[in-house]
Amino acid sequence: MATKADRPSIVCRVTATGFMPVSAYDLELFEVYKLGTDVTVEVKQTRSKKLNSLYWRNLGNVVQSVETWPSSRALNRALLIKAGHVECIQLFDGGTHIEPRSLTDFDDPEFETYMKWAFHYICTEVIPGLDLDEFHKGKFVMREDAP
Repeated sequence: MATKADRPSIVCRVTATGFMPVSAYDLELFEVYKLGTDVTVEVKQTRSKKLNSLYWRNLGNVVQSVETWPSSRALNRALLIKAGHVECIQLFDGGTHIEPRSLTDFDDPEFETYMKWAFHYICTEVIPGLDLDEFHKGKFVMREDAP
């Protein structure tokens, strides 16, 4: 039996007449429901593709530069944990497992706030002297006054 998590999301665009599926695939998922069917809808704004792309591109540049993390995904998880975006799970043996939140759970404003924090942390702690303003533009430039 399919669980809630197994059901794909239907991506819609807000129009003057209501929600409209964005793609043919979304329309196909939408058409499974007969007219008059009551459904529960969780409205969640998709995150900016531009911000998402900038975030992952910058993390990739950091990974190539410092070689501390094996991948941008590993750096992302480390940043989420450092920022406290975690779920703590109590284990049966009394220990605690820390699991970073998924970025897919962040809405646009929350992701933008987190990204600003992450970029600031990178430019001050991970690569001190990296120009924060340029980093926000996707450029990997050291400040002239950097040590």
